[in-house]
Amino acid sequence: MAKRVRVAVLLPVYNAMPYLCECVEDVLAQVGVDVCLLAVDDASQDGSKAYLERLRDAQDHVHVDVSDESKAVEKWEKEVEKKANMKHGDEPKEVERVLERRRIGNRIVVLASEKKGHGHALNAALVAAEADYVGHMEADDLCPPDRFLKLVQAMQNDPSIDAACSQIGLVGHITDGMTKYAEWQNGLLTHQQMMKARFLEIPALHQSGLYKKHVLEEMRGYQERPDWPVDIDFWNRWFVRGYKVTKVPEPLYFWRQHKSQSTRTNRKNSLPSLQKCKVHYFCQPEGPAHGKCVQLWGRGETLKHIGMLMKDAGAEFVSVDWKPGWPVPKAAIMHQGSVVRVFLFGSDKPRDRIRKEFPGFDTEKDWFLS
Repeated sequence: MAKRVRVAVLLPVYNAMPYLCECVEDVLAQVGVDVCLLAVDDASQDGSKAYLERLRDAQDHVHVDVSDESKAVEKWEKEVEKKANMKHGDEPKEVERVLERRRIGNRIVVLASEKKGHGHALNAALVAAEADYVGHMEADDLCPPDRFLKLVQAMQNDPSIDAACSQIGLVGHITDGMTKYAEWQNGLLTHQQMMKARFLEIPALHQSGLYKKHVLEEMRGYQERPDWPVDIDFWNRWFVRGYKVTKVPEPLYFWRQHKSQSTRTNRKNSLPSLQKCKVHYFCQPEGPAHGKCVQLWGRGETLKHIGMLMKDAGAEFVSVDWKPGWPVPKAAIMHQGSVVRVFLFGSDKPRDRIRKEFPGFDTEKDWFLS
């Protein structure tokens, strides 16, 4: 029998009950690989740490699941609706029931942090990782039992890539806006597509991916910034360094939507914070604006705000008050090597129109930022 690939899965935890139990169950139920789940409790106050410790202490006393691995996904698909419908305040699943789904070779290790934030928790888990491949899981999300096997296969099929993410599904309290965002993200499959889209929105859920450990170490792990979230910072540093990523065209990660999730409640995820991050990296020495004059094409407050951020970043720029359908000033459409055009439109329709109608639009040299 061939030796199975080892995968370390980073799991930052903060007040994650009751969703934590389903998340841990899904990771410990992975088939075809040996998983070490590195759960870092970041000073939770809702019993998350105690629950993780009970799982750790009981894992050698509960029989592992030895049923047919080929039927694991089918079994999970029959139960995922019930998992998805869990709500805040529900009773967590008993430890023994979670561990009954654990596959042989999969284990949980519990670490602790001191309320230093998401990035610090991820770094604590990364330091403890002893596998060549590193994955990530958020404590309220779900994944099918073949997730990491398929991500490993994607990376082994193309040794030139440094990471493989997947398309995502949504569960829980799903809004139209988030559905549209997931559809947009799922349409970005290649490295080039994700790299070009990074100043619009996060082009892939970081937690959906599998990464070469040595690459994460070269990046010095994750940065806990005061002004913007860890994931958008991670992807911008990733592309600046020239690392390659692909996306498996199948939803292998299910992102739970609920009113208390950090995407909705953390000020770091506000639009101004995200825009500040985008402009910062756009103007860095390795960014598209370095050594060039930036033409900002847009309207109203967005044009004004991005201009202020460009000024703060020390960029040379000019603002063009314009929207698709308006005449284009002839003096502004010259596309010399010292000019980079940035269109400040986040919606699909204006972007599509600009690509089709703007004189001399260049998919390689021109950028969208929102």
